[in-house]
Amino acid sequence: MDDGTALLAAILASPAEDTPRLVYADYLDELPSVAVHCPTCFRSELYWNSPCPTCNGTGTVFDTSNADRAALIRTQYEIRCKPYLAGVCPHCGCNDGYNHNTGCLYSREYELLAAHPEWLRCPCPRCGGKGNNDLLASDGELRATLICTTCGGDGNLLHCVKVINHGTEMHQRPVRWARGFIDSIECTRMDVIEELTVPSSPTLWALAVVRALPVTRFAITDAPISTREYGGGDERWALFRDHVPPGVWDILCPGSHSDERFVERRDRAELADALAVALASWVRGHSC
Repeated sequence: MDDGTALLAAILASPAEDTPRLVYADYLDELPSVAVHCPTCFRSELYWNSPCPTCNGTGTVFDTSNADRAALIRTQYEIRCKPYLAGVCPHCGCNDGYNHNTGCLYSREYELLAAHPEWLRCPCPRCGGKGNNDLLASDGELRATLICTTCGGDGNLLHCVKVINHGTEMHQRPVRWARGFIDSIECTRMDVIEELTVPSSPTLWALAVVRALPVTRFAITDAPISTREYGGGDERWALFRDHVPPGVWDILCPGSHSDERFVERRDRAELADALAVALASWVRGHSC
């Protein structure tokens, strides 16, 4: 196992820790730059008679993905952990997260993520990113090619199938980044919980995600959260014990509170986030 693989394993093992991520950023900075074909023109002569603005007519550029990933880790770490000086950003006009030494951190974060859409690809480990698996006979002869049940046939764990106009299309799942890695994935209850088993267990997709990415939240869009009204117009949001797997409930209500019939919050977003964290922790516990 090389240093990069070992650092990634440490990040996956401890998603809440900052130190492995910062060490990984230092490792990425030390990797040599590699010359690749210019993404704008591929060959300078294809850009008509004027030099390509990206490669200046050379046809090659240096791959900056490693350095940019290191910059993203440090930028998002600063956004999360470090205090900021008072002032308004001259670049975007924001007054939240502005650091006079580095400029607008939120703008820098946006620029890095926008420049690397390939970071949103997470190859399915079961099919190797192909989207299908070969069914072989005992003599090694190919009998059939089956759609991968983990990724749904796309090969990318961050894609999902949506029904549109009586057909299906693959769409990018909404994600949230934190400290250089995908931290939260928006999905449905069915994506995460396999309810046909007794007791309920994580789905193959959810297990593959936590083994590939240091996610700390599965933000389910169909969370079974309901309202409870009290006297005087007091309204609270509740999640009942019967609506989640026992293992998730034990994380939501540990110790002496595990016998409670429901858990409630005044803010729905707060309760939904607590459920998202509990789901990720529950899935990660099954992945070991």
